[in-house]
Parts: sequence; C-alpha cells; structure tokens
Amino acid sequence: MIPKDPTDELSGSVDLQLGDYQRERVEAGVGGPLVKRFVDFRLAGLVDLRQGFVKNTTAEVARDAHEFLEGFDATSSAAG
Repeated sequence: MIPKDPTDELSGSVDLQLGDYQRERVEAGVGGPLVKRFVDFRLAGLVDLRQGFVKNTTAEVARDAHEFLEGFDATSSAAG
C-alpha cells in the first residue's frame, strides 16, 4: 500500500468493504495543510478482519489438548 502524498488542500476518504466469512475492511485517510504552503500532513490507516471457515473441534474431543500442545515448536520437531 502506497499512501498519497500530503497536499495543501484538505482532503479525506473512507472505503468500507463487507464480504464472506465476516470480512470487514476499512481504509481511511485525511490530509491537508498544517501551515499553508509550508507544512502538510497525511494520516492514513487500514484494518482488514476476516473469520476463517475452519471450525476448531479439538476442544470438543480433548478438553486438555491446550496443555499438551503448550510450548510445542513444530520447526524443532520436524527437524529431528
């Protein structure tokens, strides 16, 4: 993402997207002069949230699975 450059004109924008699997994306920006023709500013942000489509059923089968897997490092186990 490359934001717009600051300008001497006050401007702003908001983009809201909703979609499948509870997708929520909000992109917003505002900018303008702090000191006309000398100091400009631009502030922008992006939030992108989405729920997965896989349900974790481990807790239904083995309620203490989190204790067994706590501290498990897949990279060290795969190596040896």
